[in-house]
Amino acid sequence: MSPAASPNLDQELVAKMVRSFLKGSAGGPSGLKPQHIKDAAIPGCEDELFRVLAVVLSMLARGDVPQEVRPFLCGASLVALPKEDGGLRPIAVGECLRRLVGKCLAHSASAQARERLEPLQVGVGTPGGAEAVIHVVRNWCSRHHADPNRVLLKVDVENAFNSVDRQAILEAVREFSAALVPWADFTYANDSTLILGHERVSSRRGVQQGDPLGPLFFSLALHRVIEAAKRRAASELNGNIDFTVFYLDDGVVAGESQAVAGFADILRQELAKIGLTMNVGKCEVVAVACENSCAALRLSEVQVDRLWRLHSAGRCHWKCRILHCSFECSASKGGDFV
Repeated sequence: MSPAASPNLDQELVAKMVRSFLKGSAGGPSGLKPQHIKDAAIPGCEDELFRVLAVVLSMLARGDVPQEVRPFLCGASLVALPKEDGGLRPIAVGECLRRLVGKCLAHSASAQARERLEPLQVGVGTPGGAEAVIHVVRNWCSRHHADPNRVLLKVDVENAFNSVDRQAILEAVREFSAALVPWADFTYANDSTLILGHERVSSRRGVQQGDPLGPLFFSLALHRVIEAAKRRAASELNGNIDFTVFYLDDGVVAGESQAVAGFADILRQELAKIGLTMNVGKCEVVAVACENSCAALRLSEVQVDRLWRLHSAGRCHWKCRILHCSFECSASKGGDFV
C-alpha cells in the first residue's frame, strides 16, 4: 500500500477529535462512551493515552485489524423513538472508536472534499454552504423576475442517506482518495449489524447514522450522479440550465422551463442507478415571473406540489422554503424577494 493510502493519525488530531464530542454523547453496543476517554485523560497520563490511541486508530483506518472484529466495531445500537404521527423513528448509535476514526479522517479530508465537490455540492467541507445556496437563489430570482420561461425546482430525494447503494459509495471513495479506501471497505463493504434489544437487524444500504464520514461518502456518490446528469443534459436537451446546486440531499435546479423539466427526468434516471428515488410529493416548482400563470407547467415525472399564486389588481404573490429559509415575492411589475 502506498504512503498516500496509509493514513497515520497524529496525536494532536486525535486529542482534538476526542474533545469535539458533545457532552453526553452515547456509546455503541460495547458501552464505551466518548466521556470515558475524556475522563481517562488525566494529568500525567494524557499524552500517553492519546499517543496509544492514535496508534490504534491509525491501524483501524488502514484496515490492519482482523475481519472478526468488524461485526462488533461496525455495528450499532438501535433505539426506536416515537414520532408525532404515531410511527417510530429508528436511531442508530455506532461504536465510539468507529466514530472517532471517522472524525479524524473527515477532518483530514475536508479541504480535498471541498475541492472535489464545489460548486455542485456545498454540504460538505464548505463553510456557510447553506447560506451560499440561499444567496444564489435570491439573486437568481431577482435577475429573472420578469422572465416567464424561468422556473426553479426544489429537488427532494426520498430517505436518501439510508437508501444509497453502498457499492456506489465505495466506487466514489476510490475515485476520491486512496487514503479513505481501507476504512470505507472495512465499514461499508459488508452488511452491518444493528442491535435492538435482543434482536439483530442486518443493514446493507446507506450510510450509518452518526458516522462522521457519512455525509462525505453520501455526497461523493451523489456527486457522480449529478455530474452524469449534467453531461447528459448538455448533449440531450435544448434550453439553458442556469445553475444546479445541492446541500447534501436537498437540491435546487434553475433555468428555462423545458430544460429544467428534461434535467429532472435525467436526474431521476441517474439517481435510480445508485438506489435513490426522487420524492415527487416533496419536490416544488416555482415560476418566478409573477405576471404569468404556470398552472399548466408539468415536469413529466415531477409535478407541481406546492406553488402559491394569488392574483389581485395586477399583483401576485408566491412563497416557498429552501433549506429552512423562506422566499417570498410580492410585486406588480418587479420582484421583491425576502
